This record gives sequence, C-alpha cells and structure tokens, in this order.
Amino acid sequence: MKFGRNNRFGNEENITSFLHLIYNARNISATKTAFQYRVAGGKREINYAEFCHDVFSIGYALSEIGTNNSHIACVSDNRYEWISSYLAVLCTAGVFVPVNTELYGTDMIELLSHSDSEVVFYSERYEYIFRENRNALSRVKYFIGFDREHDDGDFLSFASFVRKGETLLAAKENAPSRRGQDDPAMLIYTSGNNPKGVILTEKNLITCMNAASNATGGFNKNLSVMPYYRSFQAICCILTTIKAHGTLCTNDNIRNIFRDLRFYQPNILILTPSDAELIYKRIILDYKKHHTTKLVKGSIKISNITRKFGIDPRKPFFELLHSRLGGNLKSIVCSSAALAPEVGKFFDSIGIPIINCYGVTECSGLISANSENTADHRTVGTPLSCHEVRIREADIEGNGEIDVRGPAVCSGYYKNEELTKRSIDANGWFSTGDYGHIDESGRLVITGRKDHRISLPNGYSIHPEEIEGYIRTVPYIEEAVVYALKDNKGKKVALCAEIYLGEAITHSFEFSDYTDRVASDIAKALRKLPAHKQISEVVVRAQDFPRNSTGKIKRDNVGF
Repeated sequence: MKFGRNNRFGNEENITSFLHLIYNARNISATKTAFQYRVAGGKREINYAEFCHDVFSIGYALSEIGTNNSHIACVSDNRYEWISSYLAVLCTAGVFVPVNTELYGTDMIELLSHSDSEVVFYSERYEYIFRENRNALSRVKYFIGFDREHDDGDFLSFASFVRKGETLLAAKENAPSRRGQDDPAMLIYTSGNNPKGVILTEKNLITCMNAASNATGGFNKNLSVMPYYRSFQAICCILTTIKAHGTLCTNDNIRNIFRDLRFYQPNILILTPSDAELIYKRIILDYKKHHTTKLVKGSIKISNITRKFGIDPRKPFFELLHSRLGGNLKSIVCSSAALAPEVGKFFDSIGIPIINCYGVTECSGLISANSENTADHRTVGTPLSCHEVRIREADIEGNGEIDVRGPAVCSGYYKNEELTKRSIDANGWFSTGDYGHIDESGRLVITGRKDHRISLPNGYSIHPEEIEGYIRTVPYIEEAVVYALKDNKGKKVALCAEIYLGEAITHSFEFSDYTDRVASDIAKALRKLPAHKQISEVVVRAQDFPRNSTGKIKRDNVGF
C-alpha cells in the first residue's frame, strides 16, 4: 500500500540555502529574540542580528584555520554555542558531525575517528577524554572549548576563536567557501549498539526543513528537552524555529522541566513520548497526593460534554495546572516513538494537545506530522509533502514495514556502501525498519520495530512497544518490556511483561506481596486490547533494565 506526497498543508516557502535562511531571519527579524538560556542570576537573550553575526564570525574563523570545508564535530550538552557552531558549519562547505554525549569515552573516540573530523567543538567536561586519547585522534587539528578562557596548544578558546572571526568578518577577509546543494552538510550517527553514519546533503536538510515548517506551521517560542545531537531536534526543531523566526529556549535536564516551563513560559514543549509520560505520571501522582483525583476526573468529564456543544472550559477548569506548566503552553510536540494513548487523551482533556510526529535520521529527521488543527495523538500524522510512503508486506492486521522515498532521504551511509545498498533499493525506497499502517483518515500509525516483532502461532504479529505504552500508564510503573514466553520446544505461546517500578518503590515492598497488584493493574490498563495482546505472566524486577549508551533498553538481555 502506498500514498504519495501530501499537499494539504499548502506550498513550501522558498528557502533555498542555509545562507538564505540566516539572511532572511536577520533582515526580517533582526531585533527579535532567537534564543533564551539561563545564566547566573537570570536569563540571557540573543536576537537574530546577534545570532547571524556569531554564525558568520565562526565561519570566518574556520576559514582562517583552513577547516571550513572539513568534517567538524560537536560534543556538548544543549547550549547556545552548540547552535551557533552548527549553523556556522551549515553556512560554509563543512560537514557538521553532532556527537551523542551519552556515549562511553572509547565509543566517542571511535566515532570521532570514523567520522574523519578535523575540528571538535566541545564542552569543558569532555576535554579530559580528548587529552587522554589525543594519539587516537591524530586527524583532529583543533579542539575548540566552549568554556576555555585561553588557548593551550591545539586546545583553543571558543571566545578567542569567535573574536578572531569577528575581526576577519569586519575586514571581509578569508570568506568561507560554500557547498553545493548535493554536497554533504551533515554526518549524523544513529543510536544503538552499532551506530551508522548517515550522510545528509544540503538539499536533504533544506527540503525537510521547508516541508516540516509547512506541516507544523513552524515553532513560535518553544522549550525542547531533547538533546540537540538527535536528528529531529537538530533539523526539525532548531532549523524550523529559525525559519519561523521563533525563539528557542534551552533546557538542561528533564528533571528541571517544571522549573523551566515557569521560567521561560513557552508556547510549545518538545519532548520524547517517554518524557511526556513522565510528566503525566508526576501530575497524576500530585493529584493523588492532594486528594483531587475525583475532582479532576469530574472536570474532564464535564469539559468533554460541553466541548461537543462548542463550549471549551478547559483553560479555566485547569488553570492551576496550566500555571504550573508555564501559563502559555498551547501544545506538546512528541517524536521518536509511539505515545501511550492515555497520555495523549489526558493532555488533550486539559487543553494542551499532543502533536505526534515520526521520523528517522535517514529521512532527515521527520517523515510525518500532525498539525495543531488536525492533531490526533493516536497517529503520527500525515507524511510530509517531500516524502512518498508505502506499507510493504502487510500482515493480517494491515501492519507492514514502512518505506520512504523522496528528496529528503539520505544519500547513504558513510564508509559503508554495502549497508547503503541493503537499505535503499534501486528505485530509491528506504526501508525504515519500523512497522505500521495507514488508518482510515490517511494518517500513519506506528506499531513497533521490525527487530522487536513477535510472531505468534495463531498468525498474529505482536509489536511489544504498543503494549508497553499501555502498561506504562500505570502511575507507579517506570519501565516495561514485553517478550514471548516459549514452551519446552521453543515455541512462542504467550506474552510476558517484565516490570521495573523505580528505585523508591522497589526498596519498600516484598515482591511476593506486590506482584498480584501489579498484574491486576496491568490487566486493567490492557482491557481495551484484543485477546492476543493480553499478558499471561508478570515479572517484577529488583533493578532497572540494562541499557546501551543512548539509554535504550537492551531487549536481548531481558527475559533470558
């Protein structure tokens, strides 16, 4: 099954290059705030004129040291300097390499070496890794420290580097060279145990940015918790915010989300589904703590009835909760995984709808998206206008592998022609490895990963992520992994859910006394699912699940 490019969001704006993007923002919105971030004693604001000046200064400085057409990596937590360095590289002939900061030191060194990076921008806490492994990074000419005050050999001060670029910019000396539309602009490594370097050209990124902005309407003032090194964040959040001349606020950790919501008072909150579930659970637990659960449920029930008659009382009904979430929050954007239905339903009921999106790095970070006017948290929306999408080899429930084709699909994998040929066929179709289907309204529904699929003897294919999403709506359950139980002949006969309740709860009960309650609450959470998706056995863990360097659960290590 296949459907083509969707144009219901209108015509794409004609941003044609990254220079065009920056000049457009400066010329139209020079004094508008582009970025906000915390500093000692308050908040720092950078407007678009200042941002444009910083971007060009860094570009001129890179040209001066002869690396503006090199592979240039960034190893840093979310901060303004990450973004200004990122756009500086995009506006030259360089290739930007965002590095996952959760990698172990040895893995980080291997990635930097594999990427052939010649410059590394970095935050202070990673400097010791580079110094200890300097010989293994012989290709790197310069390490530019965001927090360094002075140069030390090939470890340079970012502030001094920018000042040198400002002088060159003022004199118009050593202007950076520019890449072509089909030349690589970003080399971004996928998550997982075996990261793959995805090559994205300027055309890939510009095409997806235009289509994403067209689909979502762009972002006004947003707070994002997702790390900048992720493709959705780097391409679809940062670039579309700049294209919309919006304001991007920086969060350092999900634990500080309520603090930062009140501090920045954003219109849009950008999260992973697991982060949205975490916020949902904290709100529900607070309601229970203050004995207001019945009042809230009653308010939601009344609100749902009055909305059918055109009366929307959600803002006054949930004024205190809206205030806790900053007071101006209009919607939550989620990407990267399926969302638990109860979470989406709850936020919609209180007047802050969740806008679900779906993407993979190989498709420039975004494949499909809901919009504010057509948000349906049960789906990941309609494919972007730049993509063709098909469902291949669907099973009896209509779920099959999702393939994508179009000008935003990557050119391949760095130094891996064999994998490129396996992943992108002769007709340009990229196999995502995700399973899903298209619903009656033409929206895409994600059910799980191909590698995680459980095939049962009755012909059904189970995607454990769907069931796990329901299970995690139980407030005290922190994580869940669903896998198949096998008989003595190795035949898959039923489903088991392995549960971790969180450290605070785990150390306060006897497993034998608690398991029955967990099983009962899971059964309630799954009551709407068909019989073949029900859980036959529940296992409560004493420790959290084993995880890889990106924080994802190692499923192969669970249940065996």
